[in-house]
Amino acid sequence: MSDYVYVIDTETSTTHWTEGVPDGHIVEIGVAKVNLAKLIVIPAWSFTVIDSSADPEAWVFKNTDLTYEEVQNGVAPEIVSAFLQTKLKGEEVTSYNITFDEMMLDRDLPYLNMDVRWGQDIMVQAAFISEIPKKHAGQNRYPTAEDSYNYLCPTDPCHLNGKEKHRALSDATMEAHILIELYLRGLWQPRGKKNE
Repeated sequence: MSDYVYVIDTETSTTHWTEGVPDGHIVEIGVAKVNLAKLIVIPAWSFTVIDSSADPEAWVFKNTDLTYEEVQNGVAPEIVSAFLQTKLKGEEVTSYNITFDEMMLDRDLPYLNMDVRWGQDIMVQAAFISEIPKKHAGQNRYPTAEDSYNYLCPTDPCHLNGKEKHRALSDATMEAHILIELYLRGLWQPRGKKNE
């Protein structure tokens, strides 16, 4: 079994959903590396990804410090995918809401998505802690990443002062700290290395 798990976070240019499918694309991806043996988080990689069809009025441009211009001058998705494939092939990855991130990777960075092994969903596992409010996406089923972090990480190792940044590497790092706290409580377990 590897001592490492990788937490992926994506930011997208989504403006609306049609029948469960978002209209936007990945405009930023961040990856944090978690050493489960030493219980440390290492911010690993971050890319701003070109989306030539992005709406300048998308939520991500109005609610974060990521700009439309940065996205238009970002890195081509194929280059991002090729680089991360070399780093993550065969590795266990997770995210806070795998359903969303896996769908976005499958659409925008499909070869990367085929080469990783998805572990347990951090969001789903955090929902087992009844003290964390459950209001993700306006529903009473899962907690938000911000609420999970604020409850599980009261010492604020990411120095967020209670507020999620909604930037990919920052959020991946925050979610990696949530993972460690869930791991310590026996609520998140790695799946182990695949036989190759």
